[in-house]
Amino acid sequence: MLAVLSLGISNASAQQPLHTWGDNQYGKLGNGSAASTYTPVTIGSAKWLKVDGGDFFSVGIQEDGSLWTWGDQADGHLGNGATTGTPSGIQVPTQIGTDKDWKDFSVGRGYTLAIKNDGSLWAWGDNIDLCLGSGSSADLYVPTQIGTASDWKSVYAGNDHVLAIKTDGTLWAWGDNKHGKLGDGTSVDKSAPVQIGTATDWTMASAGHNTSMALKSDGTLWQWGENSMGSNDLLSPTQLGTETYWAKIYSNEGSHFGIKTDGSLWAWGKNMTGQLGLGSSAPFTVNTPTQVGSDKNWKDIVVGYMHAVALKTNGTIWGMGAGDAIGNNSPLGETSPKQIGTAETWTAITTGRTHMLALGGASTNSIAVVAKDIAVNVFPNPAGNTITVDVQQPFSQVDILSLTGCRLISGTQKTLQVDSLPAGMYIYRITFKDGATCMGKFTKY
Repeated sequence: MLAVLSLGISNASAQQPLHTWGDNQYGKLGNGSAASTYTPVTIGSAKWLKVDGGDFFSVGIQEDGSLWTWGDQADGHLGNGATTGTPSGIQVPTQIGTDKDWKDFSVGRGYTLAIKNDGSLWAWGDNIDLCLGSGSSADLYVPTQIGTASDWKSVYAGNDHVLAIKTDGTLWAWGDNKHGKLGDGTSVDKSAPVQIGTATDWTMASAGHNTSMALKSDGTLWQWGENSMGSNDLLSPTQLGTETYWAKIYSNEGSHFGIKTDGSLWAWGKNMTGQLGLGSSAPFTVNTPTQVGSDKNWKDIVVGYMHAVALKTNGTIWGMGAGDAIGNNSPLGETSPKQIGTAETWTAITTGRTHMLALGGASTNSIAVVAKDIAVNVFPNPAGNTITVDVQQPFSQVDILSLTGCRLISGTQKTLQVDSLPAGMYIYRITFKDGATCMGKFTKY
């Protein structure tokens, strides 16, 4: 079946201009000053693949695979060899080394974990609570390889502990283990990566303050550590509910969010400033996942110290909670999602403790999101044992969904095994490299 789909897809690859706003101590916004700003400001003219923020610093990978940092350089935060910082910090993005093979990274409170194209894992920064995974408690002042493994797929840094997933779908953890948040069945800190259980179907994780969460390929949600649903700590991954519709999760500072496969947004945990977006700051703690409004076009969500910021599929961004980082400069901000600005071209968001970073947006050098026809050849249809999607646009994942939106099968190849599915109608969903998606239907006989 040849389907022509009109999609919101960028007219180039995922590289986008960088915007920042919020608190600017140590120059962590990268705008050449230490003055805070509460509306998005374009940072230079470079295009970026990914950015992230810690307490007082920021990190990014530019379109050529080079690594850049800025902000406070104390305790090796920036990976530039400095051991102590200055009040003014490094106020503009500065390249670290000359390597151009950086692929992915995640920033904790005062440290960074990164993955190169060859699957190797690297770390630098403050090693309090053993979060660097180096096997020692020493700080690292430049990017340093952790172990010799070359099969790391993704990494998720929390305040003081780290979760990571390898290409074989196994889950690993290290760092502080208060409340059992590493999930290895103990509360003993770990100075190097340890495998958590034996499952090989983990797809995404989030290292919260004292809680860890992760998703499996069947769309189930798992948590461990400080128990948001009860009084006893969970020392190993425990399924939260029975639903199989979870597509994305994010946990930080005791607040937890999830996006389901139907695009709905759900929140639970700490809510002191209304950061859950449920319309009120009471109760201060929400014990079960509760839907945020009724919209079903949410794409991503990030959580800072007392705020949360979310991205919709229409390219708009929305904030809730304490004011500075969501753009309204008030001590107590919005208790329901409030749109930040009017731009509809945002492609990615992330947050530090009190500052925001986003890619895309409205600027003279931004890449507009435009409608583009994508030809998708899906065969055979009806399908027997396998289904193949043939599309020229670079993609990152193919999912097979039930007609109710339940994710049944996922893969990164064009051909998927579907022989386990009963006869009937199903949905295929292609997620492209720039985050856009397309969907269509096929029949299994």
